Amino acid sequence: MKKNIFTKKSNIENIEEIASFLCDILKNGDLIIMKGNLGFGKTTFVRIFAKLLKSDDIVSSPSFTLINEYDIILKNEETILRHVDLYRLSSEDELNNIGFKDKIKERGITMIEWGDKFESYFDKPYYELEIEMIENEENSRLYRINLIQ
Repeated sequence: MKKNIFTKKSNIENIEEIASFLCDILKNGDLIIMKGNLGFGKTTFVRIFAKLLKSDDIVSSPSFTLINEYDIILKNEETILRHVDLYRLSSEDELNNIGFKDKIKERGITMIEWGDKFESYFDKPYYELEIEMIENEENSRLYRINLIQ
């Protein structure tokens, strides 16, 4: 079941309110699957999210490393932000071969780009962040946060 819990139109350079909303609702162990076409600002969103959670790390795309981890502080607790990019993977077998499910069950927050390719692989509940381009508004996006149960 999919339940929308937040929707906002925003300029790509002004998305702190959306990231802040996620900071407020997430707890250690939560998973967020990010949906949006190439170049829609998924890594930019993770960068802002990490900054709000007091990370001093430089956030970069994990396209080739698959997983990047950043130290964060979530609700006054030190933990990890795991930033994952599954764009280059093509099967759940590849996820199993690297022990992916065990990795994301560890403490921390996991944000996955291109996770919608493997939605049935992930245990529910999890959050989904949808990013859509708004027609005729080059720098604006529509952000939806859904709870998937």
